[in-house]
Amino acid sequence: MLSFVRPEYLWFLLALPLVWLLGWFNSRGRSGQRRWWALGLRTLLLLCLIGSLAGTQVRQPVQNLTTVFLLDSSDSIAPSQRSTNEQFIAEALQSMQEGDKAAVVVFGENALVERVPSDIQRLGTIQSVPIAARTDISEALQLGLALFPADTQKRLVLLSDGGENSGRALEMVPLAQRRNVPIDIVPTGIEQGNPEVAISAFRAPSAARTGQEIQLIATIESNTAQSAQLRWRADEQIVFEEAISLPIGTTSFTTTLVVNDQGFHRYSAQVVPTSDTRAQNNVAASLVQIGGPPKVLLVEGEVGDASALRPALEAANLVPVVVPATGLPTDLAALSDYEAILLLNVPSRTIDQDTQKLLRSYVGDLGRGLAMIGGRQSFGVGGYTATPIEEALPVSMDVRNRQQRPDIALVFIIDKSGSMDACHCNGGDMSARAGGGTRKIDIAKEAVAQAAAVLGKDDKLGVVTFDDAAHWTIELNKVPSQDDVVAALSPVAPNGQTNVVSGMNAAYEQLRQSDAKIKHAILLTDGWGHATDIGNIAENMNKDGITLSVVAAGNGSDNALQRYAELGGGRYYPARAMEEVPQIFLQETIQAVGTYIVEEQFTPAYAGDSPVLADLQEGLPSLLGYNGTVEKDNAQVILTASDGSPILAQWQYGLGRSIAWTSDLKGKWASNWVTWDQFPRFTAQLVGWLLPRISNDSVSGEASLIGSDVQIDIVANDEQGAPQTAMNVNARMVGPTDEAIDATLVEVGPGQYRARVASPIAGTYLIQVVGNDANGKPAFARTLGLIVPYSPEYRQGQANPELLSTLAKATAGRSLSQPIQAFDHTLDAVRRATPIDLGLLFAALILLLLDVAARRLNLRRKDFTALQTARKERQTAAAAPTATMSSLQGAKGRARQQMFSDKSEREVKPKDNPPTAPLTGKPEHSTKAVDEAEDPIERLRAAKNRARRQ
Repeated sequence: MLSFVRPEYLWFLLALPLVWLLGWFNSRGRSGQRRWWALGLRTLLLLCLIGSLAGTQVRQPVQNLTTVFLLDSSDSIAPSQRSTNEQFIAEALQSMQEGDKAAVVVFGENALVERVPSDIQRLGTIQSVPIAARTDISEALQLGLALFPADTQKRLVLLSDGGENSGRALEMVPLAQRRNVPIDIVPTGIEQGNPEVAISAFRAPSAARTGQEIQLIATIESNTAQSAQLRWRADEQIVFEEAISLPIGTTSFTTTLVVNDQGFHRYSAQVVPTSDTRAQNNVAASLVQIGGPPKVLLVEGEVGDASALRPALEAANLVPVVVPATGLPTDLAALSDYEAILLLNVPSRTIDQDTQKLLRSYVGDLGRGLAMIGGRQSFGVGGYTATPIEEALPVSMDVRNRQQRPDIALVFIIDKSGSMDACHCNGGDMSARAGGGTRKIDIAKEAVAQAAAVLGKDDKLGVVTFDDAAHWTIELNKVPSQDDVVAALSPVAPNGQTNVVSGMNAAYEQLRQSDAKIKHAILLTDGWGHATDIGNIAENMNKDGITLSVVAAGNGSDNALQRYAELGGGRYYPARAMEEVPQIFLQETIQAVGTYIVEEQFTPAYAGDSPVLADLQEGLPSLLGYNGTVEKDNAQVILTASDGSPILAQWQYGLGRSIAWTSDLKGKWASNWVTWDQFPRFTAQLVGWLLPRISNDSVSGEASLIGSDVQIDIVANDEQGAPQTAMNVNARMVGPTDEAIDATLVEVGPGQYRARVASPIAGTYLIQVVGNDANGKPAFARTLGLIVPYSPEYRQGQANPELLSTLAKATAGRSLSQPIQAFDHTLDAVRRATPIDLGLLFAALILLLLDVAARRLNLRRKDFTALQTARKERQTAAAAPTATMSSLQGAKGRARQQMFSDKSEREVKPKDNPPTAPLTGKPEHSTKAVDEAEDPIERLRAAKNRARRQ
């Protein structure tokens, strides 16, 4: 049986009639037989060429079998059952016939190849450890199908309970059918008799008001009758505990609580049974949103930053909560307790990256409000360039007129003594040889590279490193490229003692000779070592117009470092963790540049309309300073400085809103504003614009767990109680991962909308539901809370034998009871393809030579007949010599005898010296003697010639 790799080349077969036609006319004048021979050669030649181009293969049946075992190692499979399944595979391998192969895939939430197809008949210890919290049979089937060799029979053997809770195994059935791969199953059930208790459901109202009594319901399943303890919790605090009796089956337990604190709160139930198999399914929880006056979180960068704002918001019937930057909540559920968050002069380094991402999601996904208020630690100088928070704000941190600012000469003085070889890990220092962290010197090099990136093309940069002595790593000059900075810093390695004086003197000398308008040095050291008193140097630098800032490298740094910064006229940064250094360097560099902070008295100019400024009297107070920023493309600028820089800007970000107020709100830059009689109205309207816009008490919602899925239900009525129909309702779930889950709700009844989200991972979720009318106008918004307490892997009744049976039936598979059945040769034979395209190409070359020979050599049939006749005559002459040949042979013999006789006589009677020739002087031979000597030979030749003529 033939097959073709490139069958499209078979279209060239349509050229055969044209070849025949041309060949027939070109062979006119030849005999009919020769004409047919020529056409046959050219036809075969063309067929060989087309077959070679098409990749012709010969397919032959093959009886070898490859079996891929799919071993379920999820948590729903008990360890004893897993061992039984492994033993099944080991025994099956012993039954492999010669030429058979086996592969093993171990799976849970993911699938791993334990063994590629091999003829080894030993299993060994299973080494692969997949994620066991879920079961994804479809991924295992897909990986198993990918492992099969092409030229063997194929069989999948699935050893599982069928309890999939991720993916869809049935989607792999068409692929298995197309490849003729049966899926045999080895059903694995939950062992009977093992005690198992689980909270299968937990219900609480999605929303309540302060002072309201709510009801909590926990549904508990048990396969054995036993006693247990049931604990009810509110925000991880046990509020009630009771002893319960669990019968076989499902039982519901109820309690009531009075709620007081507004915001989202977690309520949960925990069962502690006498005996149990799994503890993962013994806890369930729910989020309840408790309503009240809007809460606003005020995050202070320094104590007192909220001193003027807090009473103004209280006067507007808002509930402000003031916390330091370290008190900012670090999970989305806690952040969602607040309708808006204001960052008051907070530096970026005090908010880790994960929390910054949560704040971005808090605005964009949950529809809440965020405002950044300026100050000496805010916006660009606060290090917010290229951060998640900057992404959510209506301004970027770049300065509009950077090209107009004075140039700066900046020198980094970096300690590279032996103490910088230590690794920083989990807030502590340890030896670099011990591993487990990043060396201090490497963090310092990264910090320099990041800070150098914000300098302008006219600025100058220098890096001096020091141990026992100073070393110029980068000479003070025009700022090199980022790659050149990294390359120059790369060889720097810690070594030697700490000589701060040498590094300070080197930097001082270079900066003093520089003609830059601004001269600044940044020292990074722990300060310990010999020759460390740099107080005089810092003072002299300050007198010469060179400022010095000091960064203490980790805990345990010399206390004198702060004094050196004060003497140098700069700032002091106690970096308790080395990971803070890159952000400190960036912030200090930005601040040294100068135009990120503008201090001058001006009156803000109106640039646009906004509810923030509604009903305020004409004549705004003056400001004394602001942070330089640039508005983004879609932002709305409300107030500007004298140079056009934004003072107040706002925009919509995702579902929420954000504001940038680039001056402060305390008695420094905004001293005239905080004493303004309209300041409370201004701040109330600023925060009010941030609050979620759409709230409708006639719209209710609930998110609940249905099996392993989340079901979202919304009932929407208008203010008169009539159902709001034909709405476009969308939901966004924000949970433990960075990626939000979007869902569209379908109207299942008048004003009733529903959506299902398949099997989300365990964790806390906030769900923002937004409804728009037919014209796209927002009609309502509702925030729901949900907790997925544990993976559906730990639910009772997880096994799904019906799914296993469906997979086997759809692919002509079987349910195996004996390991030997895994290698039964009962499948249809598979054909192996052997390519012959190269052989056809060689055949075409030979046929080409024959075709050329047939056309160039004008051979006729009688020529072949004459050749055959001559050959027969030669054979007859060789077999029966004629009389002439006998006579010739006799004459030849006599001639030889006569020649030998004459030779003997000459040897016995030597002749005298012959006379010499008269002119040459050479011996003169007798012509007669020569004729006599040659006469026998001549006679022999003559006889032969006569014989040939006869």
